[in-house]
Amino acid sequence: MSKYLYLVGSSVIKRWKSLQNEVLKDSTGIGPIDISPIPANNAPGLERGISNKKIFNFGISGLLTKNMLHNKYLKNLIIIESIIRRNQALEKFYPEYLIYYCGNNDLLHNINPNIIINNIKKFLLYTKEIFEHKTKIVYLSLLKSPKKYIIMHENLIDYINYNILLFCIKHNFIYVELNFLLNARNDYLKDGVHLSNKGYNKINNLLKIKNIL
Repeated sequence: MSKYLYLVGSSVIKRWKSLQNEVLKDSTGIGPIDISPIPANNAPGLERGISNKKIFNFGISGLLTKNMLHNKYLKNLIIIESIIRRNQALEKFYPEYLIYYCGNNDLLHNINPNIIINNIKKFLLYTKEIFEHKTKIVYLSLLKSPKKYIIMHENLIDYINYNILLFCIKHNFIYVELNFLLNARNDYLKDGVHLSNKGYNKINNLLKIKNIL
């Protein structure tokens, strides 16, 4: 059975273009496919839009963890699940994995780390409720990027990641630690926040080892 993945979160997710080259092929094997999310108002086209895709990227630059709790963000996930559930022919398109990354923008906005933790927990539980037990939820750890502000708050990142790790263990979610892997300056772009192609390729290889990709 083909793996269908949903990528949700902020710009680290939105910019994850190298994954397209790694695993996105149409049924003919010709080449990469557009991974733009299905518009909520185009739900009737789900079968047409999803039949030749393996990945849906719902990343939005600048997202805060609280933004992901808004109905506008969750609506695509809810509508897609609803259509799949009501049509047995589409059941094979349930995402096998949902991969989440968000939180660094919250730190840049000086949001209390406990609020960040609670927002992440709420979203992960919402997705578990939406897809029941048919989808495995994956949390990618917050990155300790080279940006000066982030470096100054590495202890907060450790605090957030540790609390989400415990939460993932409790709820049988998959926690993926990235900071041991992305520790070179050229794993990031010059802005010190976003990942380079090298950084994304490292994540791709790690997720392949874990049989997520």
